[in-house]
Amino acid sequence: MISQRIVRYLVLLVLSLALFVPQHAEAKRLVRAAVYNYKPLIYSAPDGSAQGFFVKMLDRIAEQEGWQMQYLPGTWQEGLDRLRHQEIDLLICVGYTPERASFLDFPKEFLILDWGAVYRSKASRINTIMDLEGKTVCGLKGSVYTAGFLDLARQFQLKVKLLEVNQVSEVFKAVESGRADAGVTSNIPGILNEDAHLVERTPIIFSPVKLGFAVGKGENADLIEALNRDIELMKNDPGSLYNHELGHLFGKPEGGLSREAIWILSGISGGLVVCIVFIVVLRRQVRAKTRELDEQGSLMRSIINGTTDAVFIKDVEGRYIVVNDEVVRLFNLQRGEILGHDDASFFPPEEAQLLRANDIEFMQGHRVATTVEQITTLGRSRVYLATKGPIYDKDGKVSGIFGISRDITDLKQAELEVHRYSQLLKRTGEMALVGGWELDLTTGALYWSEMLRQIHDLAPDAPVTPESSLNFCAPEARPVVEAAAFELIGSGTPFDLEIPIVTARGRRIWGRVQGEAEWADGRVVKLFGSTQDITERKQMEEQLRQSNEQLRFVLDGSQLGFWDWNMETGEVARNERWAEMLGYTLEEVQFTVDQWTTLIHPDDEGRAWTTIDAHLTGRIPRYEVEYRMLAKDGSYKWILDRARIVKRAADGAPLRMSGTHTDITERKRAEEETRTREQQMQHVQRLESLGVLTGGIAHDFNNILAIIIGHCSLARLGSHSTERSIAEIERAAERAAELCRQMLAYAGKSQFVCEEVDFAALVRDMVQMLTQTISRKILIRQELAPELPIVQGDPSQLRQIAMNLLINASEAIGGEQGEIRVRLDRVAFGEGLSEQDHLGRAIPPGAYLRLEVADTGCGMDEETMIRLFEPFYTTKFTGRGLGMSAVLGIITSHQGALQLESAMGGGTSFRIFLPVADEACGRPAAQGGLEPHWQGSGTVLLVEDESQVRHVARALLEKIGFRVLEAEHGKAALELYQEHAGEVRLVLSDLGMPEMDGEDLVFELKRAGSRVPVLIASGFGDAEVATRLGPGDIAGMISKPYNTDQLRAALKRALEAES
Repeated sequence: MISQRIVRYLVLLVLSLALFVPQHAEAKRLVRAAVYNYKPLIYSAPDGSAQGFFVKMLDRIAEQEGWQMQYLPGTWQEGLDRLRHQEIDLLICVGYTPERASFLDFPKEFLILDWGAVYRSKASRINTIMDLEGKTVCGLKGSVYTAGFLDLARQFQLKVKLLEVNQVSEVFKAVESGRADAGVTSNIPGILNEDAHLVERTPIIFSPVKLGFAVGKGENADLIEALNRDIELMKNDPGSLYNHELGHLFGKPEGGLSREAIWILSGISGGLVVCIVFIVVLRRQVRAKTRELDEQGSLMRSIINGTTDAVFIKDVEGRYIVVNDEVVRLFNLQRGEILGHDDASFFPPEEAQLLRANDIEFMQGHRVATTVEQITTLGRSRVYLATKGPIYDKDGKVSGIFGISRDITDLKQAELEVHRYSQLLKRTGEMALVGGWELDLTTGALYWSEMLRQIHDLAPDAPVTPESSLNFCAPEARPVVEAAAFELIGSGTPFDLEIPIVTARGRRIWGRVQGEAEWADGRVVKLFGSTQDITERKQMEEQLRQSNEQLRFVLDGSQLGFWDWNMETGEVARNERWAEMLGYTLEEVQFTVDQWTTLIHPDDEGRAWTTIDAHLTGRIPRYEVEYRMLAKDGSYKWILDRARIVKRAADGAPLRMSGTHTDITERKRAEEETRTREQQMQHVQRLESLGVLTGGIAHDFNNILAIIIGHCSLARLGSHSTERSIAEIERAAERAAELCRQMLAYAGKSQFVCEEVDFAALVRDMVQMLTQTISRKILIRQELAPELPIVQGDPSQLRQIAMNLLINASEAIGGEQGEIRVRLDRVAFGEGLSEQDHLGRAIPPGAYLRLEVADTGCGMDEETMIRLFEPFYTTKFTGRGLGMSAVLGIITSHQGALQLESAMGGGTSFRIFLPVADEACGRPAAQGGLEPHWQGSGTVLLVEDESQVRHVARALLEKIGFRVLEAEHGKAALELYQEHAGEVRLVLSDLGMPEMDGEDLVFELKRAGSRVPVLIASGFGDAEVATRLGPGDIAGMISKPYNTDQLRAALKRALEAES
């Protein structure tokens, strides 16, 4: 029989081998795989070859699939990087995680299920996860077990320091050397490595992980398919290399059943027949015993099911064999759905693996212990206090494990809340210097908090009694405290006292003592309260009282009226002096704000309230205002009112404001008298200046007229060349025109040409030019700062400033040896700076170019400096003119300022401040050179009330090529324009005329819809024209007097701009 079976087996074997004989050889596929040291699962041998459980499995699969394997050694991280860069095809011994599945593909079949474990030194006392608080833990860099441990630590809110290494052996070396308190690695390498080091495994296990192979995401699908197929075949074959090596790895004996074992099993089968007969005999006895046990079991079940703790029993495989009603409720399943299943059926894989590891630990340790477990059921994470221990059979062998788990989630949360509130109360007491006390009237026990002991300078272990507590009260306070305590005990009336206290060290402090009663059965059984150290507040109150007393003395002595406004109540406290200033007694004054508003002058009330509001809202630091108040006799008194906010609420709102009143009526009267005298003096000075101005103008104009009239006479007599006389007359007229321009500049009426001026270059050119003309004995020293900003202004007028200052400086030195210092730099004045000009006026804040021209000449006395800027004033014997008055006018028109310092024999220094340009006004468009024979065409409407001027202007216009329509005022011009609107190309109009002036004419033309360009000719100065007419209203302006070339240029610009 056996021979036939062997024959059939050999025939099938031959046929099977024939089927797998390859028909032709194919080229082997090269598969590259990474190897890292994770002994015994995978590692590099000393000779460089790849070894380990996973390598053996892969070599067997490669042999079956016809692959040629190439192993590349390195660390785990290097292997992962090589896969990402497609330098290898396969990762070996890879733990599956959802995060890795996002960039790796895993076969369905894995080789080993492993889990993480925590290792400690043999001298360490680390037993539970909570023992790792604040410890240094070493783990493999990039390992799933390291990540799983950190996640577990976060769940238990532990603070641990992680030390990462690149090899598993380094984890154990770090623990052994003391660099780490504990090490984290997987179970299998840990078992094989712990004996080689002075370390041992703790009961802490976590994170079950499937270990297998992996390829890059979306790559090498054929490798995945082959691995799935071959691993499944090996697992299902008990005699495969996989099962053989797995048994060897975990200590299972090699080989299958021996012949002796078969005979033993046969004997056992025969014995079973005898046992069946014996069982039948014993069944009746069992039934009787069962009834007895059922009764006991029923009682036990009632007890077990009546508790709210989860009670269970598991067999050695971890399957539930007994559960109480609380476990059924916990899982929300039928009892039959629980029994026979292990934790993997009810909990997440990681938690189930941890529970299983704990169970194994308790069973192998033969001990009953209590531990804290965090598990997830029905989607909720809960904390349980679990007591577990082994169950033994009749032979004393472990047959399972029992467990009793109590849900302590709410208790843990309550403990955390109590701890948090306790810490908060302690910190609050320390910040507020408040300590608590409690007296049990039944037992006489007195409790003082830590802070209360600190307040009394009492040692933490010093005893306290009601009698010793009363002794801390100062002698004068004890009767008060005793009376309040008896009242509290007798009737339950609370007390709140502020008393002096003498501490254990003899310090005298102030305390606020409060007490309340606790009732039971109609009587007071307990007293409790607090004591707060208010010494600092009492000292401040005393200082405030003394300050108020001193302030009262000061106010009484200084004759100041005092007021204090309580904004919460609306009351205004005032002293007697406040009332006396106005002729009242303090009894006649109302202590309200309305009293003040009825007495203040109506014209001053709005300004006073505006200033108060600005201070209340924080826009100004203090309140200070001068106003008039109605006295009792009907007169008005001038009052200087000064005040500040002295108290604010927590949100910053003002609560209290205090201030003083000063009677400044006499000061105001003196100021008014002084102002009147100054006005009278200024009037006299203006009349004097007007006389000088008139005389100077008359002198200069008479000289000019003498030249003009003289050359007219010579031309008429024929004694001189007519051409020469005309040239002299033109030069005299230009002198008269320049004199008019200087007069306008002196009055600040000139309109400078708005250009961007490089003032530094302008000053440099003026110095170079004047160096050739002044005395050789004078040295000009320049100090011009680099990279100075530009200014906006009229270059010709700015040039006149520099020229006048340099010429005056050289004339002040005269023929003596001397020096002129020219300095130009940039300065800036901020808000509140008291920089003043030569008249004592504040220079506005901003950035300026400062030109300083200082000489070592004779200097000036006080009178000369006062009169220096009067028109036609001079200290020189020859020459009269506007001089420095014109310079001052130019500076004023440029919004600048001037400073002057001089002393007799000590030289003179002028400092000119010109504002730096903020926005460029733009340089005037470059005008091409005027063609010398440019001729106009068409009709010009000439409007001029002076007939002689109109006659000359008409002749010049006709000479230039225009046909001219004349009008003597604006009204006549408007009528003419309406008749010849289609012909008129341009209107040349005077500004000041009777009936309708040039300004009204411009606006009437615009209102009529005319777009004809208007050129204004005026002798008032450009500034006057600019204040009345904007650039968009007219095409341009020309100052009188003008010559043919000037008029030709103005006409050409106006017509070209219009076109």
